[in-house]
Amino acid sequence: MPENHELLKQFDEFRGQPDEGLDTLKEWSPDRTECRIVKLANNIKNIPAVIAEEKKIAQINNVKLEWKVYSHDSLPGIKEDLVSAGFVAEDEETVMFFPVEKEFSADLKTIKQDHSIKIVHINRPSDLEKVAEISKQIGRKNFDSEKKQFAKILTDNPESLEIFVLLCNDDPASCGRIYYPEKSPFAELAGGRTKSHYRNQGFFTLLVQHRIKQARLRKRTHIFVDALPTSQPALSKLGFQVLTKTQPFMFDPQKG
Repeated sequence: MPENHELLKQFDEFRGQPDEGLDTLKEWSPDRTECRIVKLANNIKNIPAVIAEEKKIAQINNVKLEWKVYSHDSLPGIKEDLVSAGFVAEDEETVMFFPVEKEFSADLKTIKQDHSIKIVHINRPSDLEKVAEISKQIGRKNFDSEKKQFAKILTDNPESLEIFVLLCNDDPASCGRIYYPEKSPFAELAGGRTKSHYRNQGFFTLLVQHRIKQARLRKRTHIFVDALPTSQPALSKLGFQVLTKTQPFMFDPQKG
């Protein structure tokens, strides 16, 4: 659709370009122990050589490296080159969007009437244990490092991140994050998680709806989310549309 084509152009503009003289555009975790490559410079001719150099830098500095490959960037063979270099391919994700001013409609009949539901804003590092509790229950292994990363952002740059936890009868049941990239009209959803015994009760939907309202208050135009195959159907039902595809490739110096 022409509208989506124009939005994709805006999406790429705010992804940015590598600085002059650099081959890649990178995003760093607050403690700089993790790095994400989100774009290659337009004039790269020897992609395997760039991959090898970035892998070497990650090994020297003991940095976990994620390489996000977007389907619309038209880089033939890069996925095979990354795998050949020792990167591990993770599930392909669908980049979906929702216009913030669009009316959000959802069926919330699945929420039991005897539940006491409250959504709380986690804005202090000391409250992050509620998020960690949900992550532990669903089997996530990296909740300690995540907690440190979120605590640093909430302390150093609180305007860039909001974290919400849905309490069901005062029990942390579900959570989600929303990022506000600097100098961007967009917001980004992440971290939608629900304890296994609370699933299929509408909590995921409530948190999506709440974060859309927050983005509207911040005057953002669109919300984006990198949706895994498990969450794409639910987001589609809520009115999110497909923009492009992306796939992360991971390299951990301690494992390879």
